[in-house]
Amino acid sequence: MGRKKPQGHFCRVCGEHKANEKFSGKGHAAHICKACAALPVAERNVMRTLRRIEGMAAQISASEVKWLRGHLNNPRPEVQRAAREVHHIKFQRYERGQLKKGLTVFSLEFYLPGEVLDEYGDEIPVHARIFVDRDGAFRLMDYTQQSETQMAVETPVAQKFLKSLIHEWEVFVLG
Repeated sequence: MGRKKPQGHFCRVCGEHKANEKFSGKGHAAHICKACAALPVAERNVMRTLRRIEGMAAQISASEVKWLRGHLNNPRPEVQRAAREVHHIKFQRYERGQLKKGLTVFSLEFYLPGEVLDEYGDEIPVHARIFVDRDGAFRLMDYTQQSETQMAVETPVAQKFLKSLIHEWEVFVLG
């Protein structure tokens, strides 16, 4: 035997199941109870928007993501706060991703003082600097052996390397 269907209607504004008598003729089709229909339009729209945002906690489609991001800067503070909370729950790394999109690395310098491990697990003393340029110039200055090695790669390869350092290894510091 199936489950019993709930009586009445669901009000999209207040989010409650109410009896049929609580809805007017037009309220049945619009899913707005008489009490919510009596509210000012601006307040009713805020309540409806908040109800929709709260419902997005489970699953969210691409069109709903676009709608939600449109409400992140809503002029109404309660809608903006609710939209930001749900967006942060669903997309925890969104702000960091937006920040990383704006970063560009033109050159990078590594300084290695101390020891590193070779493929056999032995410690090797290293005192070196590695310079990487966006134009494709790689330079290794080894202070222990008093040598300098230079290598050039294609510019797109160097740019892709520097970008991967930011996006995948997160080699950046926020001030």
